[in-house]
Amino acid sequence: MPEDWQRSFSWPLMQSAACDADVVCVLGARLKQRLGYGLPPRFAPGAKFIQIDVEAEELSRNRRIDVPIAADAGLAAAQLRDALAAQPAVRRERAAWVLDRLQPRLRYLDNVEQAPAEPLHPLALGRALARRIDPDAILVGDGADVQNWMYGALRVQRAPGFLDHYPMGAMGIGTPLAVGAAAAARELARLDGSEPRRVLLTTGDGSFGFHPAELHAAAQAGLPLVCVIGNDGAWGTELHGQLGAIGRGINTELGMLRYELVGIGFGCHGEFVEQPSQLDAALDRAFAYRGPSVVNVVIDRAAGAALKSEPLARMILFDDLATSLETQHHFSA
Repeated sequence: MPEDWQRSFSWPLMQSAACDADVVCVLGARLKQRLGYGLPPRFAPGAKFIQIDVEAEELSRNRRIDVPIAADAGLAAAQLRDALAAQPAVRRERAAWVLDRLQPRLRYLDNVEQAPAEPLHPLALGRALARRIDPDAILVGDGADVQNWMYGALRVQRAPGFLDHYPMGAMGIGTPLAVGAAAAARELARLDGSEPRRVLLTTGDGSFGFHPAELHAAAQAGLPLVCVIGNDGAWGTELHGQLGAIGRGINTELGMLRYELVGIGFGCHGEFVEQPSQLDAALDRAFAYRGPSVVNVVIDRAAGAALKSEPLARMILFDDLATSLETQHHFSA
């Protein structure tokens, strides 16, 4: 389902509403850390769970599942769709409960975007990209703080349409993932004579530094790829954690480096954006270029501090199983 922010949302954006669900259907997904293991506080203690997975051993792996179903997720989803279509129409007030629950978060994000900021706030960068990308674009996310804000801006409109570094847990692999996605998109387009789907990679300055040489292959192949770097000159999430814990940063300052010159050296188009007023023109040139482009955007380092203190801003959570089990025990006591 396209993420329309009416009934369909990315999990990072909508997970703050998950605790209000009385029934949860887990379809082809695994109840791992990103989903809070299906436990409180991410979900209500009394919520009933339906889980559909082709691998029977995944059923009830981290919590008891009330209705476990070993089945192909695609076929099961089609059957559920047909069954729901035969039911009376759902009242709007029930269908819109997630959107209603998310209103404080969505208002917060809108206010952050509209507040004047120089350097540019990373959410404003994400919203500028969202206004520009095609509905069939393939999105690739990398980084930590910058990726958190991208979840509040970018919407996946067509499947398959999103990749990030989370499943492997290794920051920096967004660049090779994006190159691979662009190569695959072009190959598929050749089979049916269509235009290749453009790939947009959003990444941080730290994460970009791991595998920038992958852009050489992209340039050699002329792949339709736009790499946008949110550059705050630091390992942002570690820096703000250090500032909160000990009042200073240790080995987390990277400097405001010219990463777009790395792309140019490999044969890509490059843009450097220091002022918000430069952004639109730079993005226009990058998206118009037929090969890979690297857009290095200076962003507000202070934006990362909100992720340590404001729950409405925090979309990447790191609750571990021990924390979830402790909370579950508290609710059941």
